[in-house]
Amino acid sequence: MFLEVQKMQKKQNLVSELRHGELRHGSEDGAAAPDDAISKSQPCTNNNNRSLAASAIAEGITDSVNLLSAIKSRFESGVAIPLSTALRDAACESRRAAKENMLLCAAMLEQLHDLLLQEKARLRQLESEVCNARAALVAARADLVGTLSEGRRVRHLALHDDLTTLPNRVFFREWLNNALLAHQKQRQTLAVLYLDLDHFKRINDAHGHHVGDELIKIVAARLARTVRIEDIVSRLGGDEFACLFSNVPDRAHLSNLAGKLFEAISAPLVIDGVAFSMRPSIGIAIYPSDGMTSTALLKNADAAMYCAKRRQTGHAFFDQMATTQTRGGA
Repeated sequence: MFLEVQKMQKKQNLVSELRHGELRHGSEDGAAAPDDAISKSQPCTNNNNRSLAASAIAEGITDSVNLLSAIKSRFESGVAIPLSTALRDAACESRRAAKENMLLCAAMLEQLHDLLLQEKARLRQLESEVCNARAALVAARADLVGTLSEGRRVRHLALHDDLTTLPNRVFFREWLNNALLAHQKQRQTLAVLYLDLDHFKRINDAHGHHVGDELIKIVAARLARTVRIEDIVSRLGGDEFACLFSNVPDRAHLSNLAGKLFEAISAPLVIDGVAFSMRPSIGIAIYPSDGMTSTALLKNADAAMYCAKRRQTGHAFFDQMATTQTRGGA
């Protein structure tokens, strides 16, 4: 490219010399041309000069075009850009990219903000629903607890004695039936004790029902403290009680239990400053020898109890003769 520029510069200088009419060949001969020679050669010289100038101008234009084409091709083929220009362009590109990134980040943050607001609203709605559900569950639980409590209270009243809170006749028979089913499978023995208080009616009539009720409660408490934890004590009604003993080894063991009950109830007691001494009568029926059903066991234990009352022996086991005797008064 540098040679092309020099060549174009020379041609421009030649065109300039021709325009001023300076011909170097005359000066090289060392002598001035005669007037007639000048006059004769003047038209020819002028024509040559014009032709030469036109040729030089045309070549100069062509060279300029070629130079511009060469420069363009150099740029298009990857001519090195000056460092300052490259840095300036890089800085501009960096600023443009940074601006685009900032705009993109701003748009993304705005979208994220909208999503967070939507999620916050959804969580508030969910929290409200959870609170409502919790309140409903608490109310339902309260209702259920109340219902269960009421159901337990009703069942307790139906199966327990109001005065002593001991199991009543219905509950005792239920326990006895369940025990019979279990002992039939395991081939174990159990015993039913039937107990009442001698001369209780006389005390109740003489001192009033409140004294009789207190006496019944004291007897019930003494029975509950004396029996084993696995045994059942029930108030059947009035001054009559029943006990259910499971896993009884023999009659001697039952006699020992009956003796403990007799001693516990016979201990002196004081009600409203009045001392009382009670004496129980106890009848015993053993499964399976004395009965196979709850009804038979209770009936035979009751018969044995009246036998003990008549004999004044404290307690008596059921035997076949007890069923033929008439029931005596208390």
